[in-house]
Amino acid sequence: MDRWNIRFWKRKDGGPGRSASAKDHNWGVWLVRSAAAAAAVASVAAGTVWWYGGLDTLPAGMTVSGWSIGGMPSQAFTAELAARERAMTARAVTLAAAPSEGLPERMLTLGELGWRADSGAVRERIAALQAGSRWERAWSRWQARGEQLAIGASVDAAALQAAAEAAWPQLLAEQPVDARREITAGDAVRIV
Repeated sequence: MDRWNIRFWKRKDGGPGRSASAKDHNWGVWLVRSAAAAAAVASVAAGTVWWYGGLDTLPAGMTVSGWSIGGMPSQAFTAELAARERAMTARAVTLAAAPSEGLPERMLTLGELGWRADSGAVRERIAALQAGSRWERAWSRWQARGEQLAIGASVDAAALQAAAEAAWPQLLAEQPVDARREITAGDAVRIV
């Protein structure tokens, strides 16, 4: 059974167990091995952070107004965002007045009506993921995991007014007329 009893050290007198000097030597060996293992783990961790900070893809789970962009390269995202904004601005809208007005329907695009996407904050956030040292980018990417960004929209009131005036000039040219009230024989007020 002694052949299976593997020892990494032997007593100087050849007997089983450890001598005091072997015990001290063993402590030093374990200390060196532990330091080497800690250095290896730290090296692998630093390499992983360095690699993660150098990625050009957007962090996993990131969304923009319901659009999942996690894992997408940042350049592809910027191009796709611009294409989606152009498509939305070119979307046709039908303007219809009340049927009693008797005015025809008009087809205009959202861009002609003054609609604009407010994606500046989203673009700044994506640019921040690519700014700084690799360590800063890794930290920024780590914080952005699962982040939900939103694109707002705004309407230029002057452009909307100009589009309405161009679509129905006769409607806007009419001036309001004062209402007339009549009092009936039963003392009821009727607006004419």
